[in-house]
Amino acid sequence: MNPVDSSDHFEADTAASLLTIVLDTNPHAWALLEDTLPLSTAVANLLVFVNAHLACNYANKVAVVASHSQEARWLYPTPTTAPSNTNQDEPADTDGDVAMSSTTGGESPASNKYRPFRIVEEQLTRNLKALLATTSPASVSSATSTMMAGALTLALSHINRETIAYAETHGTSRLDSDPSNPTPTATGLPPPPGSHPDPTSQSSHSSPTGLQSRILIISVSSATGSAHQYIPIMNSIFACQRLH
Repeated sequence: MNPVDSSDHFEADTAASLLTIVLDTNPHAWALLEDTLPLSTAVANLLVFVNAHLACNYANKVAVVASHSQEARWLYPTPTTAPSNTNQDEPADTDGDVAMSSTTGGESPASNKYRPFRIVEEQLTRNLKALLATTSPASVSSATSTMMAGALTLALSHINRETIAYAETHGTSRLDSDPSNPTPTATGLPPPPGSHPDPTSQSSHSSPTGLQSRILIISVSSATGSAHQYIPIMNSIFACQRLH
């Protein structure tokens, strides 16, 4: 088409993207926003955003972590706690990590909804309702902040695990920075933001692009209430940087 219309055409980037969302579910904070933005409305809008992310690329993935008042818990995918709940079509984990299930658990499907959208919506809403149902008034009164550091740690651990698995499956492990002796690494992680790769090593990095990972934090809690988590959050950031 270039000789015809004299325009430049570029191939679309089809790299898979993992979006990990940290949702602040602090009951105190959402109680203050009840008149302007109820939690149910925020979750409904969040699901629209998640569906848009999944629709951009069939290989895109999503994960949602709840940062609650006393714990950080997975909303999607649902952790598989019992071996009987593990999908027989998927290989069992042998590294000791908690297996994550992306199935609906045998619920009746909606006829007019795209299956990946339905799975995310059903698991997220079911796990969120279970989290709020198990939150006692005593636990709410004893803790007014949110476990953002714990949720961020869960998100980073999940990203690291998914990135390594994606690299091993698709052969996208990045090479060493030494262009004279390119050795595949086990991490398969992309270079850190703001880095300037060596131009001489561009040919060695022409392999398929690895999993692109991002974290979206939706926080409604006061910053002063989470000041005691400053050091754990910074430790999580430093640990993430060391992976590069």
